[in-house]
Amino acid sequence: MTIDAYDAGLLNDFGGGDVNWWQDYLRAELGRAHDFYAAHIERIEALNGRAMHLIDRLLDYRVGELTSQGWLRDNDNVRAIVADMAALKAASLSGQGEAK
Repeated sequence: MTIDAYDAGLLNDFGGGDVNWWQDYLRAELGRAHDFYAAHIERIEALNGRAMHLIDRLLDYRVGELTSQGWLRDNDNVRAIVADMAALKAASLSGQGEAK
């Protein structure tokens, strides 16, 4: 996922001006940029939480379905796929990134 860029607008005072105004302007822009990125991070964290919830539900459903049909008992490939899904979930919850 890419992070949106904050646009502070034109930062040219056209050859000089009130330094205090300039400092106030920069402080205000930094405050707005902070709010912008804080909201962006909250959206990303919310999406990650929803994704983890969906992975949980999918994993629970698939393990239950595969167990009831005997696939987990009889098929090494299916067991490996389920183990990979569980590892992905564990890595995401611990903040380590993607599991390999």
